[in-house]
Amino acid sequence: MREHGIGTRATDEKCGLALMEWNPPELIHWAHRHIHYAQKNGRPQFNLKKGYTYLAEGYEMNGNYVEALETYRVLLEMQPNKPYYYSKPLGRLHYRLGNREESFNLFCQYIDERVTTYEYYSHSSRKTLQEYLDELIRSIPFIDGYVEPSKQRSMSPFKTYQEFLDFMEEEYAKQESKALFQEAMETYRNFTGKERWGNTLN
Repeated sequence: MREHGIGTRATDEKCGLALMEWNPPELIHWAHRHIHYAQKNGRPQFNLKKGYTYLAEGYEMNGNYVEALETYRVLLEMQPNKPYYYSKPLGRLHYRLGNREESFNLFCQYIDERVTTYEYYSHSSRKTLQEYLDELIRSIPFIDGYVEPSKQRSMSPFKTYQEFLDFMEEEYAKQESKALFQEAMETYRNFTGKERWGNTLN
């Protein structure tokens, strides 16, 4: 449905441009508009998910971490069978908000679920498992949506990969059932791009 000549296609384009240009206030504004129009749409689920994803990303980019977390919870309610979709940004947000154990669990979930995905699609992948996992870890500091490379900024609460790994090791040491997290921890320990982590996606 369109109002005043604007609909979800136009707001999607506006959101995409604001994200690409790293303009959080504009992204938040147009994400709200996108959600508004999507709710009037005959097929709201897909457009609503896009709108809430834009909104969550805009909030995190803008430093509104509580609002970002609440928005990701809306997305989780919309996709209850796919909680791992948002484990990466949720891991960042929970750490910033002082929820260290939850952050640790989410970062482990991020790896575990992707290993399963790789095994399922490995017949068509041109990357080795280690290359695939390195790419996943390298993306942890960054927003998933497309941002102009020159404007891309790290959203990681950790200044270096070693700081991130130290956090994971500290939380791992507290776990009673270490076997549940062992594979993810070995993956993080074996990451080959430690020096460049947080600087670039390339």
